[in-house]
Amino acid sequence: MTATEATTLSSLCAACAREARASLAGPESLEDEEIVHRLRVATKRLRAAWRLASGIAGKDLSRARRDALRELSGLLSHARDRAVSLELARKLAENAPETAERTAFAALLDAFGPNRVESPTQPCWVETLETVIRHLDDEIAAWNGLDWSDAKRVRRELRRQLRRSRGRARRDCLVARRNGDDPEIWHEWRKAVKQWRYQREFAAALSGRASGPFDARISRLGTRLGERNDLANLAAIADRALRKGALSPEAHGRLTRAIVRAERAVQRSAMRLGRLVFLRRPAS
Repeated sequence: MTATEATTLSSLCAACAREARASLAGPESLEDEEIVHRLRVATKRLRAAWRLASGIAGKDLSRARRDALRELSGLLSHARDRAVSLELARKLAENAPETAERTAFAALLDAFGPNRVESPTQPCWVETLETVIRHLDDEIAAWNGLDWSDAKRVRRELRRQLRRSRGRARRDCLVARRNGDDPEIWHEWRKAVKQWRYQREFAAALSGRASGPFDARISRLGTRLGERNDLANLAAIADRALRKGALSPEAHGRLTRAIVRAERAVQRSAMRLGRLVFLRRPAS
């Protein structure tokens, strides 16, 4: 792994933040699901990068920037999370094997409507846009302020952080194997895998290495864990709909069974990939 003057982690991350900023043509951009999705991915990639850079940037700056990016992601989260849950509910309804199950999903979809379970307060997009741009400008400035001149130290610190991230993801894999029904454990594993994946992508870009089959496997694992998290979020929405009276106990029971069925299939796929990534061969 080498970090040259032309290509450093700072230059890669500043470019990522600038690209995110350039996608914001105006307040209406924050109503575009695809733009919001790309912005949120950028915040997650940059948070992973700050952990990767913590040995160079220092723990305090790294933590402060991750907190700022978490706040930025929170500004963008509600509309995107709602859209993902809506699409997932529609997909499960289409694939439901029984009419009663499809009817239950139709009731849940109705609960997403205006003034129902998931009705958000319309944000002021102008003020939100100003805040998002300020966050991104601060992010660019923070990356540009780092010193990457000590190449030997840079290589040592980045490798150390990559090993730590892999270790955390592997540990969470083992914990998930032992505690397969705890959503929080799977959520933590998902975050660890995603962080490691993004860090490996940055490391590959720094070394001029193309991503290979092993990286593709990590990406597929992250996708499965994301699907499992989306199903858990949908189950929570169904629980809220039941409490608010927007969903009958009978419909809620059918939804719960359908979601659990889908979760089991996703978890089996994730565990198979987890064994391939963490337990059958060392990471490359």
